[in-house]
Amino acid sequence: MRGYLLDTNIVVYWFDARRPQHECVVRHIQELPEATPLMISAITLGEIEFGLQVSKVSTPEQEASQEELRAFIDTNLPIVLDITKATRISYGALRASVAEQQRAGCGLNRRRHRPRAGTAALFQHRAPVISL
Repeated sequence: MRGYLLDTNIVVYWFDARRPQHECVVRHIQELPEATPLMISAITLGEIEFGLQVSKVSTPEQEASQEELRAFIDTNLPIVLDITKATRISYGALRASVAEQQRAGCGLNRRRHRPRAGTAALFQHRAPVISL
């Protein structure tokens, strides 16, 4: 399946109109062909849920916003890519490629461009990642 994997930041920027990146993300998604699948990895779902679980919710409005984010994800990102044993091969290849680029002096910051397992889940499906 061809489509786009949205990482944690992109999902949050798409959802939260208060973020400065919101309009850019919305515009980019709207410019995609109508039938383009948008996907999320199981790892990204976990990262978002972790953030919701540990955040300090002190008002009914904040609690409602968390539930709105969960509903937004369920509605807009129904395709969830699982992490499987096969993901390790794609993840290893992706990490090795990034490491080789770093050794070749391509200017990648090792910490910032370290691929995640969620990215590898989509890598094995050969679809691009939307990330900032």
